[in-house]
Amino acid sequence: MRRIRTDFFVSAYRMQCEAAGAFVVFANKGDATAGAVYIRIQIRGGPVEIYEPVPNLDDPDERAWTLAETAEPLSDAAEAFTARVLRRDPDAWVVDVEAPDDTCRPEPIVTL
Repeated sequence: MRRIRTDFFVSAYRMQCEAAGAFVVFANKGDATAGAVYIRIQIRGGPVEIYEPVPNLDDPDERAWTLAETAEPLSDAAEAFTARVLRRDPDAWVVDVEAPDDTCRPEPIVTL
């Protein structure tokens, strides 16, 4: 089985998060078929957690994530991280989420 297109994945993720009461914005729309997805999520006014994609060794057809960085809200650290990502990979998607709880935290999370 092949991994679903990136635009389908981010659309489904957005609908799931919005159904849970989150606010979701695409800060950067990347390649529709195979762009990497970076998720910046802020839960209940806490720090901004930035998740980046990693290989899923258990199931290569499924996405996996690792916590790349944690930044204070309204700081430049999250924007600086995203700017570095987009310089390296302009086809990447950046999804911003403000969530009332951890329902929108991506899974599975892999600790490197």
